This record gives sequence, C-alpha cells and structure tokens, in this order.
Amino acid sequence: MLTRARETGGGILARKLFPDKVNYRLIGEWLQLCRSGHVRCDSREADEGDGGVGTGQIPGFQVIDCTTGNIVSFASLSGGTSCGEQSQTPEYVTLSYVWGQGPFEGPVKIKPPPGSGIRQQQRLSLPDSLPLTISDTIQVVQRLGYRYLWIDRYCIPQDDLPAKQIQIENMGRIYSRSVLTIIAAAGEGPEYGLPGVSERRRAEQLTVQVDAAQHEGKGISLVLYERPRAAITNSKWHTRGWTYQEGLLSRRRLVFTDQMVYFQCYEMHGDEVLSLPIPDGPSGGHVSDDVKDKDKFDEIRCLSLDDQESNFGFIFPRRMTDWSNPDTVWDRIKEFCQRELSFDADTLDAVAGIFGMYTAENPSKHQGDGTSFFYGMPIAPFQPERNESNQQRLWTCELRTFWETYENNVPGNNTDPIPKLEVEEVDVKTSLTYKLVESLLWTDSWYHVLKPDKIQQLSQQFRRPVFPSWTWAGWKTCIVERDRLFSKMFDSRTKIHVEYELEAASPASSSPGLTHAHAQKATKWRRLDWERENEEILELARNGAYKIPARLVIRGTVLDMRLKWRGGEENNEELWWRKVGKWTVTWPEFMEGKEIDVPRGLLDDTSEPGGRISKGEEEVQALALILAGRAYSGEANGSLLALMLRPVTRMLNGRSETMYERVHKMDLYVRKEEYKAEWTPLAGLFREMEVRFISTKAGANQGIGYETAKNLVQSSADYHVILGSRDSSKGEAAAQALQQADGVKAKGTASSVSLDVTDEASIAAAAERVAADFGRLDVLVNNAGIISTASPPTAQALRRVLETNVVGALAVTEAFLDLLRKAEHKPPRLVFYSARLKPEGFLVIGADPGLCATNFTGDAASLRNRGAVEPADGGDRVAAVIKGEKDADAGRVIGVYGVSPW
Repeated sequence: MLTRARETGGGILARKLFPDKVNYRLIGEWLQLCRSGHVRCDSREADEGDGGVGTGQIPGFQVIDCTTGNIVSFASLSGGTSCGEQSQTPEYVTLSYVWGQGPFEGPVKIKPPPGSGIRQQQRLSLPDSLPLTISDTIQVVQRLGYRYLWIDRYCIPQDDLPAKQIQIENMGRIYSRSVLTIIAAAGEGPEYGLPGVSERRRAEQLTVQVDAAQHEGKGISLVLYERPRAAITNSKWHTRGWTYQEGLLSRRRLVFTDQMVYFQCYEMHGDEVLSLPIPDGPSGGHVSDDVKDKDKFDEIRCLSLDDQESNFGFIFPRRMTDWSNPDTVWDRIKEFCQRELSFDADTLDAVAGIFGMYTAENPSKHQGDGTSFFYGMPIAPFQPERNESNQQRLWTCELRTFWETYENNVPGNNTDPIPKLEVEEVDVKTSLTYKLVESLLWTDSWYHVLKPDKIQQLSQQFRRPVFPSWTWAGWKTCIVERDRLFSKMFDSRTKIHVEYELEAASPASSSPGLTHAHAQKATKWRRLDWERENEEILELARNGAYKIPARLVIRGTVLDMRLKWRGGEENNEELWWRKVGKWTVTWPEFMEGKEIDVPRGLLDDTSEPGGRISKGEEEVQALALILAGRAYSGEANGSLLALMLRPVTRMLNGRSETMYERVHKMDLYVRKEEYKAEWTPLAGLFREMEVRFISTKAGANQGIGYETAKNLVQSSADYHVILGSRDSSKGEAAAQALQQADGVKAKGTASSVSLDVTDEASIAAAAERVAADFGRLDVLVNNAGIISTASPPTAQALRRVLETNVVGALAVTEAFLDLLRKAEHKPPRLVFYSARLKPEGFLVIGADPGLCATNFTGDAASLRNRGAVEPADGGDRVAAVIKGEKDADAGRVIGVYGVSPW
C-alpha cells in the first residue's frame, strides 16, 4: 500500500497504527458520519424485522450500567418522565464474542444500603474479576460516550431457564436494536481481550519510509496492508454458531482483530489503516445537509468495491431487506449449518433470533400467509416460481401411478398440469401438509467430506442426536440447502400426524399400598392431526421449543430398497475419489447400480445397540418415502422426490416395532422406454404405509449412568464427572445438560470423552485424553452394555453383546488401571454394574441398580408396568457406591436389598 503525506498530494492514504492504542477519534467519526448521514441505519425501516417492538418490552431485559457495574432493568430506564411524558429510550451497546470453555463467575447479588429506599430489593452487579475481553469492552463503551452495555453471560439469567429462553428467543431484537455491536474477533475466548485497548497489543504495522530526506521527513511510505476480511473470516469468532446471528442482525459493527479495527454499518465500511475520499452517489451512502464539510471525512471512508475478487467490499451482508420473504430463510440455515457449536442442544437456540425476525415480519400464520417454525423447519407460504405469476397454483396426484400415466405432450407453459395425470388443485394458502412436505425435502450434500482423509475423522459426527432426523437441526457436517420444487406436484395420499409423549403418570387404579418408587406407570402418547390441530402443534413446539419429544408420523407412498456398500480403490493414487466407497442400489431393478453419495455410517447400524458395520457383500434395507414429483413440459420422463429412510427396531408396549430415521433426500428416475418386460411392474413396487420417525429426547439422557452422574455433580463441588460416549455429540450434550439438570444448578462439573468400548484404539485414545487432562482417575465406573432384541437371538448378535458387556469392560479397566493407581482420593474405586471381580490393590465393587425404566430396551413404559423404578433411583444406588458409602462390602455386589447373595 502506497501512502503520501497530504502536503505531497492526494491519493490513497494509509494511517499509522499504534500497537497499544486504538484510534478512538477515528471510531467516533465513523459513528458520527453514520448517525448524522445514514438515514437507513436509524430509521423505522431498520427495525422492520422485529415488528416494531422495542427491547424495553422484552420481559426481564436488562443491561449493564458501565458507570456503576450494576445490572439494571432496561424498562426502568425507558419509562415515563415526572411530567407524564415518555422519556427517550436510552441507547445500549451489545457485545459479540467467543464464550470459551469452562465455568465463569456470574453476576453477584447486592443489597441497597439501609435507608436508601422503602423497597429493599436485591440487585445484581458484575463480579469483581472480569475476563479481559469484558473489561476492555466496558472501557470502549465509555470512551465512545455510551453508558449501557448488554453481554449475554451477565444480562441473561443463567439459573432461570424460562427467563433465559425468553431472552434467547428475542436475540433478534436485542442485536438489531442496539446502537452498536462490538465484535471480539481476536483470540479464542473471553480472556484474550480487545487488541489495542489495554493489555493485549496489536501486531506491529510494517512500514518502509522512502525518500524522506528530500521532503523533510514527509516523504512516501510503503505500508503492508492486511485486509480485515481475512482476519475476520479466519477467526474463531467467525466459526461459532452463536455469533452468526449476532453479526448478521447488528446494524453497526465494530470489529477488533489482532491487526486493526473494522467498522461496517448498512451503508459504509472502513478500517483503521485504509483512508480514501468519500465517493458521491449510492455506493458512498447519503450524507445529510448538516454535514457541510465532506472533506472532513476524507480519512474515514473506505473504498466501496463490491467486487468479490477485490476483497475490499463489505465483509458482512449489506442491509437485510428480505425478512418478509420466507424463501431467504434457507439461505440463513445453509450459512448457519457451516458454523460450529460446542453443544448440539444449542442448535435451535442459536438461530432463534433470526427465526424471530421472520415470524415477526410474517405473523399471520393461521391465515396462510405467515411464517412459523417446527423444530427448525420453516412452515411458510409458497413463493412464486421462475416464469410464474404471483398467483400460486398447487397440484396433487397419485404419485404411485405417476410414471405409468405420465405423458408429457403439452408444449409451452410449464405451470400447467400434465393432462395424463389425474391431478387436483388445492388451496395454496391453507395446505399446511404440503408446506411441511416442501421443507422436509431439504437437500443434504456430502461431497465435501467424501474424501479418504476426512470420512474417517467424521465417522461419528454426522448426527445431532438431540433432534429428530427429519429436521436439518438433527444433522451436522453436511451442506443443507433447499430443493426448490418448481413443479409443486405433491402426493395426494400424504397425511401427517405428530405424536407427543406426555409425562409418565401413575394409573388411578394403582394400589394405595404401593410406594411411589414401585407404582406402575405408563407412558402416554397424544396424536395430533397436522392440518386440523396445527395451531396447537406449533404452540407446543414454540413453548417447549425442542424439549417436548415429538414423533412425526407420515402416511404416504413408499418404495422398498436394498443397497450394498462397495469399497473404494485404496491404491488408486491418481483418482482420489475412487478411493472412497459408495452405497449402490441393488433393488428395485430399474435403480440397480445407482450410486448414493452418502457416508457409509448413515446406513450402517452402528448407532444402535448391537449395531455393526456391514460387510461389502451384505445388503441393507431402506425405504423411500415418496413426497413429490417433478413434471416439466417437453421432458419425456418425470422424476419423483423421496426421503431415503433407515429402519430401526424399537420396543413399544412390550413388542418390537420398526421405526425410521431419515438418511438422505434423493431423486428417482425411470425411462419407460428402457424398462424391461421381465422387471417387476411399476404398479407392484409402490405401496401405501404409515411411517413413524424416531424421536430422540434432548441429550438422550435417560439412563442410569446419566442419573448417577447427575447425583454426583449435584451433591458436591468435589466431583468432576467424565462421561464416556461412543457418539461425541451425545456425550457433549449430556455434559452440558448436567450443569442445569432438572433446573438445579450443579455444584460439581462434567466433561465428556469419546469412547467406544469395542474399539481398542478408541479406548487407548480415551485413556490418553484423561491422562493429559487430569493425570489421574479416582473412580472408574463400567456402565457400557447392550442387549439383543432379535428373536431368536443369532450367534452374531450374542457375540456383539459379549464383546461389549464383558470384553469391553475388561479392556477399559486394563487401559485405565495406571490412572487409578495415581488416584488422589484413596482408595481408588472400580465399580461394575451388576458384576463381581476379585480386588487387585483397590476396591472393586459391583453395583446393581435394580430394574429401572430406562430406554435400554427401547420400551420404558413396559418396564414401568413390571414395577421398574425410575432411572434416578438406580442412579442414587450407584452413586452411593461411588461416594464410598458401601466400601465395607468391597468385592461384593450391592443390590436393591443390600448385598446380593450371589
């Protein structure tokens, strides 16, 4: 970058940066120009997405008073004056940063001094010790002339779950209404600080002075200009899921990097280094008449080039004007899915602010033209298609006869139905079924991970088990996109219901002599019709978010499929994509040989009890649920759009039942002219059936192991529980849930480690991880176990059970013995669920939790009917062993009624 002193002429200028000092004068001028000249940045239009509702009307909304450190109610600051007039709403600044790992010190409660007022209410204040990023932000806020600041960790009540959820759902209003958002894009946590504000220095600016002697020290300098785009987009902040909506929804952003400060509002952008004249016209933004001396801002305007190749353009999206267009929500979802979350359970909360902007702008959901969300799935009006008038037309037909009756002989307008199909036009506004169907047909792409070096690393990172498989929120790693259905030809047989699991309740006829622990309980399910009871379904989803388990049930047209895994060419060094294997269709015949580009683990039954990786010659079963068809004028053959489903066996009401998990969205094609006579007729391939999708409870925390961990972390701050989980996302979700289980804040702490007891490499890696993080282990609890529901059981299934329950427990014990020998709390304890081993230098105890109503068999209700107690009761018994209360019975099995006789 070439710079010249003003005296030597105009041109591109660069400012000198000081590593230890931010240019507050420049930042102030940026804000002054925006506030005085950019009408859109402060207009009513800028608030259109929140429906015009101010943050003062958000229940419990509070901000930090930077002059006192107190946390105050925002509503009290924007109340009426003593004369009855409405006072001006105060301005506040928001902070966007990387939360970081580990615990933090929350607000402290203070009481007003005696005699200060009639009402002696508790107030909140910031703790004495603050992370450097927080204290630096407070300093910046005050230097810029503002007083109030909103920071999530202090202004959202972390110990009040209902109040916390209200704040999360209103994140859109909070960030879009703030006068400025400070973004900490340097470092990886709140301890890093804002470079150039206090302790954290910025990188040295590289400059070279040229020909200074001839111009008395005012010659030409060469400055290495590092574009802020790279620093921001490569930052940890830019990878986090929570920060996506914070950056997107803010109207003014002040970004701190290790090199410089960057500013962007709706109409301009600038940084501390580059200084260019303000261009006239739309690209430079409108400057109001009261800004007379435009040259005054000569050094605060960055060149507005929107050319992506130049990288001088706006880093954040320009003004968002499309909240009223629900089609754009899929763009937001796609971008968000490329971000990372520490806890899968945060997925929907982290975009709640964005979804709130759409629902506020499109509130009339029951009149057919509004937008709502169901487990993250947009339920929105159909939008005009290409070359289509604003009036929508929606067609349905019998898709199971689609190919047999399809004959496209109508030229011209591709919005007309195909005459050979018996179609029916339905109301585009009131057809709630097909609005959900269109969302269910979102596309998952895996091409970016189907590489030899990535697929192995990501083998356990495909699913977010806390969400159902039919929603995009239940997946990670894949690229999520909307599949625009330009034909809008849906299956007339599609019917949708939602089943909600109610709380388990004791029957009224239960014997009064039974204790609460032994009372028979039954799990009840309530079935709601998606069309007739849609308002109630959406209300349940909104109030309970994703916390109320729901099963989606779809009756429609299905096609049975079989597939085989065909391994790749491992030694092919020239064509890397041939190294990766493929799923290949073996049935039906017209699809034989078709390759399905999804990872192997999506169809292999590795996530289920007794699951395994299939051998190459083994076929796996799948089901295609047909939901829509494409029929274009001029095309000889149409296509069907389907969801590929994986069958999973579950125990319901004492018997096994096949349920399904979404695996992939696929298109089905057939060329009738190539259809062989000996093949099964198309009419015989399709059938109608009811498909029940698996619902996964949040965190999958229904077992005795989780209840044992919960007992420990809630009983004492002395416990840190390490949860071993084959699926790392489940372990992370469980560890997070333990911090606030049942609304009780944990005293101890929890973390997770990836552990598959049937994989020696996984066991060794887990032991190494614990050794590196903690250096010792005081208690080892062997809890991994599976059963086989196959009837009759096969030799292969029994072998898998023994490998997990017996060999796995022994392998884990051997791997962690050295860490147990280094235990700080003597004697170390080795606990087995319902087991007995000979003590070898430390206490070995068997803990029998008794019959508990867990999801171990997939049917907790039938276990309750047999007198099973709740998992928490079993967890209490195991926790008593871990705490040392049963040390006198070492070498024995401690059961429900004391020491077991066997």
